[in-house]
Amino acid sequence: MWWALTGACLRVGGAVLAGVGGLDPLFIKGKKDIDLCYRLGHGRHVFEYAAGSTVTHHEGRTKGRGRFIIHNRYSYTARWGEAFPGDDVDFYAKDGFLVAEYMIDRPELEAEGIACWRARIEAKA
Repeated sequence: MWWALTGACLRVGGAVLAGVGGLDPLFIKGKKDIDLCYRLGHGRHVFEYAAGSTVTHHEGRTKGRGRFIIHNRYSYTARWGEAFPGDDVDFYAKDGFLVAEYMIDRPELEAEGIACWRARIEAKA
């Protein structure tokens, strides 16, 4: 179970979506899916993925998407802050990987608290 899933392939019933006010227009071309999952799940691990599914997501191909990254990061941080601590290490371990280190995507954004850290993973020995 997960806190959130990517909206690249996310199934949510219309009544459920309407019950939380739908996708928040505060987020522009990004982060709407994560925000939606947090609002739907109220911080619980309630989302499941269909491991047998095949989905091709051409990430980052939405025209103009990159223009709103900073706006979305500030908006996300203002709304969710530290509400959901990272839980990726456990999920990587279950799949047979170790997190070797975390790498910052844009060091100049660290002081502002909106940098993203990505795991570099290695197969378990």
